[in-house]
Amino acid sequence: SNEKSNVYNKVVSALINKTEFNKEAFINGTNLKSDLNTEANSVQQQSFQETLAKELIKSGSTEQDLALILIKIPELNEQLYKRISSELVQNFMIKSNLIFKKEEDCIAIIKNEMEINAAEEFAEKIRNQILTFEGVSNCFIGISCRAVRLVNAERIILESEQALEHAQQEKDSPIIGFHVDIEKYMQYIKENANKA
Repeated sequence: SNEKSNVYNKVVSALINKTEFNKEAFINGTNLKSDLNTEANSVQQQSFQETLAKELIKSGSTEQDLALILIKIPELNEQLYKRISSELVQNFMIKSNLIFKKEEDCIAIIKNEMEINAAEEFAEKIRNQILTFEGVSNCFIGISCRAVRLVNAERIILESEQALEHAQQEKDSPIIGFHVDIEKYMQYIKENANKA
């Protein structure tokens, strides 16, 4: 009996990520809930970055554009996330495997074959729809696109995050796209190719 109890405690400790085992907290579900949420967020983040990296390679090989759209909703919770995701799939034709909960209050969308101007118009329609949901007071959107560049996932995420940050600061611009100077980029590539 004692041996079974020890094994049980070890299993439980392992399940809650090697945190100090607290029977009372375990019974109430507090440690487990917190740990499972952290684990789920971590898996979502990894899945999001891996999927984005694959989609960028795919769009680069076919010379198609790709938009990363970050949507920040202060009141976002699991129920609201599911409702918005369903709306995005049904009415905005976004593949369900390209929608992610990036952070507690942020949704990430990967949209293939979409350049920055079209992405901004698309984001405005999404924002207008999200604002009709009960309990949503505001919504901010940051966007970046591949724009003929061979960029990695980290770079396009950073650009989208910077755009999102500006969107939250600008009173009259809740949607901001990161615009790349393509001519300068092509010139930079050309110069570096000549050096090589």
